[in-house]
Amino acid sequence: MTCLGTIYRCLGRMIGRSFDDSVTLMVKLIKQSESQVRCETMNTLCNLLEGVGPAASMCNKEIFKAAKSCMTDRVLSVRASAAKCLDTLVEYYVPLYSNDLEATVNVCLRCLDGSNYAVRLETSKLLGHVLAQSQQQFHVTSSNVSLSTSTTSAVSVTSNSSSRNKLILLKDALSLLASGFLRGSGRFLKGTSATDMIKGTSSVNREVRLGVTYAYIEFVILMGSQWLEANIVTVVSHCISLLENPRAIPTHAEAIFARQCVGYILGTLFRRLLSEPVQLMAAREFIVLVRQRLQNASLPEQLEEGIGEIGVTDSTVELEGKPVGLDSADVDEETNATGSGDSATKSFDLDSSVIRRGFGRGSTRAQRQQQQQHVLICALDQITQLVRWLDSIAAPLLDQPSQLHELLYSALSHPIAAVRLSAANCLRQVTIVLPGQRAALLDRCISCLQQTQRSRGDTILGYSMAIAGILAGSNIGALGIPSSTAKQVFSLAEDLLRAANQNSRLTLPRTQAGWMLLAAYMSLGPDLVKSHLPRMLLFWRNAFPRSIRELEVEKQRGDAFTWQVGLLPLSVNVTFLLD
Repeated sequence: MTCLGTIYRCLGRMIGRSFDDSVTLMVKLIKQSESQVRCETMNTLCNLLEGVGPAASMCNKEIFKAAKSCMTDRVLSVRASAAKCLDTLVEYYVPLYSNDLEATVNVCLRCLDGSNYAVRLETSKLLGHVLAQSQQQFHVTSSNVSLSTSTTSAVSVTSNSSSRNKLILLKDALSLLASGFLRGSGRFLKGTSATDMIKGTSSVNREVRLGVTYAYIEFVILMGSQWLEANIVTVVSHCISLLENPRAIPTHAEAIFARQCVGYILGTLFRRLLSEPVQLMAAREFIVLVRQRLQNASLPEQLEEGIGEIGVTDSTVELEGKPVGLDSADVDEETNATGSGDSATKSFDLDSSVIRRGFGRGSTRAQRQQQQQHVLICALDQITQLVRWLDSIAAPLLDQPSQLHELLYSALSHPIAAVRLSAANCLRQVTIVLPGQRAALLDRCISCLQQTQRSRGDTILGYSMAIAGILAGSNIGALGIPSSTAKQVFSLAEDLLRAANQNSRLTLPRTQAGWMLLAAYMSLGPDLVKSHLPRMLLFWRNAFPRSIRELEVEKQRGDAFTWQVGLLPLSVNVTFLLD
């Protein structure tokens, strides 16, 4: 079989019309042979198509049926060979990417179920090639229609050809990929329970989702960089919409996996296909997306979730004049402050003084938060990557109308820790590529932390992460930070640790923030740390038990809080020893 395939690939049409009989015999052989012979037969048919080309058009349908049956074979090597054969057939068999497109996509998704790396690679190439060919055929047919409007005969010929072959729009092609990403192969009763089928929450096989991720990349790469630049908004909005679908995030682990897949798609495409001006435009699109998501976090919804604080004016951080949110506080005063609000959206339990949702919407609150969380994290991570690639070209992002730094300041007050960490990482990357802005951004973070250290735990941790990231990132470049600013950070960390026990609600955030700032300060080097070493030793002495008796007492009464507080100075100690 290998010799026959090599002959057809090298000689091609010089052999004559013998390939018709050869295809018929090989198709019959597939139904009666073992897995190794089926695999070699698929490879031979692939070589035959490469050598003969369009001359084998009479056999294309027969080859398609044989390869389609092998795509769901139990042996994975047969699947990979069949996918490679169909990938070669795409160039010569038009129904494969027109009338039979949905059937081809379904076969590819079934082939990805339980696959290995080789099968995923070949199947994703096939899936991306089929969808790219459908879009190229759509553009060719549309151009033919526009050019043939001058004569009636040309219009009739073009209309007849377009009626035979189904035209696929870009929206439909992306919907097919999204269906595979969100629903998987869709095999009946496979790996699902009755509850999952009724609720529609069955998880997708990771092999299928990973293969569809590769197919997205293959599809856009085949369409080209100019196509991506023209459709950048469509591609970004489509990929982000995948994370907003409840099917993509049935569990936290599946949500993280889906977020990594979407981030891999966008990062690979932006890095390989986009020029620097278009990368800058993509960063602006993500900034607009994040700003919209943050503005959608309205104040009434956060009050309903019970994370309000006494006095709205003292504890909110504004985003373009709108409060982003509140932290947990005394609910009695919040109830009195908001009791005159709209009764259609909130209901109050007077016995417990807890604000509750009306109309049974409380069940979807956690799901909505999770959707927004992963969308924001993915968008902020993409902004971080784009800023790193653009380097100093990213400076216009700090100007109007983007104002990236203002957006990141608002995200630092988000109630979800992962979003705050992504925003702090993005701000750190901005100071690395634009070292001239490091001092100004650091002063702004210090000022905001000083203003909010008595009110909100989320804001304290968010701005502390940002300050720690900027301090640690200052060692990467030659331009550091002013020594007075570094001393101010150390004094701020000292104030947070000394005031940790003044408010039980803010004890843990202040303790975490203080030790976090000290750990970042330790990375500045011995010249700055040496003068503050006596005070650091005092902090360490007070953080750990001073005798064996105190250690035994700590072991007996220790809980998660005390152990966590004990780990923080240990991390600072490790940073001190390393730097």
